[in-house]
Amino acid sequence: MRQKIFRAIFFGCTSLLIVANLALLIVLESSLQTQAFDTLKQEVTSLKPHLDTLITQPSAPSPYRITLITPSGTVLYDTHSQETHNEDHSQRIEIQNAIKNGQDQSVRYSDSLKRDMLYFATMAQLGGQSVVLRLAIEKRTIEDLFMRFLPYFGLEFLGCLVLSFFIAKVLTRSIIAPLRSIKIENLSKIPYDELKPFVQQLKTEHRNIKNQLKILKQKQSQILLLAQNMSDGLMLLNKQGKILLANKRARKYFEDAKESVYELTDSFLLQKTLSLLHRFKTERSTPQTLEFSHKECEIVFGPIYSKKKFKGIMVLVRDLSAQKRAQRLQRHFSANVTHELKTPLTAILAASEMMSHNLVAQEDISEFVGKIEREAGRLLCMIDEVLKLSFLDEQHDLAHTLPMQKLSLKAIIHNVLERLKLIAQKQHISIRTKLEDCTIMGNAELIENLVYNLCDNAIKYNKPNGAVHIALHKHEKGVILEVRDSGVGIPKDAQSRVFERFFCVDKGRSKQLGGTGLGLSIVESVAHYHNASVNLKSKIGEGSTFSVRFGGV
Repeated sequence: MRQKIFRAIFFGCTSLLIVANLALLIVLESSLQTQAFDTLKQEVTSLKPHLDTLITQPSAPSPYRITLITPSGTVLYDTHSQETHNEDHSQRIEIQNAIKNGQDQSVRYSDSLKRDMLYFATMAQLGGQSVVLRLAIEKRTIEDLFMRFLPYFGLEFLGCLVLSFFIAKVLTRSIIAPLRSIKIENLSKIPYDELKPFVQQLKTEHRNIKNQLKILKQKQSQILLLAQNMSDGLMLLNKQGKILLANKRARKYFEDAKESVYELTDSFLLQKTLSLLHRFKTERSTPQTLEFSHKECEIVFGPIYSKKKFKGIMVLVRDLSAQKRAQRLQRHFSANVTHELKTPLTAILAASEMMSHNLVAQEDISEFVGKIEREAGRLLCMIDEVLKLSFLDEQHDLAHTLPMQKLSLKAIIHNVLERLKLIAQKQHISIRTKLEDCTIMGNAELIENLVYNLCDNAIKYNKPNGAVHIALHKHEKGVILEVRDSGVGIPKDAQSRVFERFFCVDKGRSKQLGGTGLGLSIVESVAHYHNASVNLKSKIGEGSTFSVRFGGV
């Protein structure tokens, strides 16, 4: 805009300057010509009384051409050419008009002298005869005089041109300055009335854009929040490979990349896919499964197009490790369930078949019935615990649909210990407690199941005449429940697996004690359901300590 205003003013001034100078040049030329005719007129007036002397006694050379012509066109006298005496001058325009009007002046091309001339003719008397006295001067004389003025006009033109430049600059600044003072936040002060409709429309558009930006920011915040909380890695790239957006999970996968995927030490796949999508204009997503960042991942490349132009690519990285692990655990769980259920069933079927075929002595029947009863109880307990685990898995997938309430953890521990009192006495295990009044949010049945399994394991896998210490105390971030036994302890290499389903450190002892290998799995699932954490500390021969940290109320 500034340049347009400057050019308009400068070229306007320049055009006006050119027109003014042309007009001055025309006026100057006209003035010089008028002055020349006045000079000729004065010379004619001074020569009229001395025509006889002029013919008989020619004077010194004159800058003027003096000619005497009869009304019939005969040249009586000519100071510049004798050849024209025989010419008929009656057709010359200045001669005709002088005879008719007494005098005349004209500018025309001279056929005899072959140049442009200025003529002034008047009637005069020569020896009582009327003749036409004509004085002429070359037009070149005027042109030479005119050329003498041109350098001054040139200097004046250049000076005015420079002045126009500075005038245009100053005027442009003075016009633009009020416009620059306009603030979008305050459009009430308008320097020019002509801008009012435009400013009014600008206000409306500014308001609309402001509202749209507000909505866009809200949506952007929502999208960023969703992207940052995604379990998968999400990254948006432009067509040059520059990273426009990357959530926390994607940053873990692409730690080397700060601004571009080309910074990655292992970016061949990304670079190749980006090049192919840019080159072949495909709009299909391209899933790839590969080992990435020491994990088995699935990477999905989604091209982004706008008006059929490739703009970038969306990269979605999904960690398949958890899925593969879940599949392995599921297969392992299914195999263990089959095996663990088959074992007591086989014992029950074998005992029952022997009894049905009278292969058991009468005195051994009570032993076989007891075995069937024990295996059936073990089978029932195992089925019950499998159902509990399945129920917990299902509830976790349904995002915590069980009713939650304030629970007194101290009261739940007393109820559990009352149920385990006889078992502890039978194995000569002393139970010692140090309990504070602590309240948590949870499901009463699940929390009681968690406490029961921890305490039951501490009693079962303890040494004879051992002890179980149960502590409950508040912590700055919640509530901590500790169950410590003086048992055999757990080997270090087995501590990471004790929460696996059907895992037993000593399978022989577990079967002897009626263990299923699911108790600690239930503990971990219940804790996970309540957003609690379970920690294990154990040494061989010294016992084990299980700590559960709850959030509290």
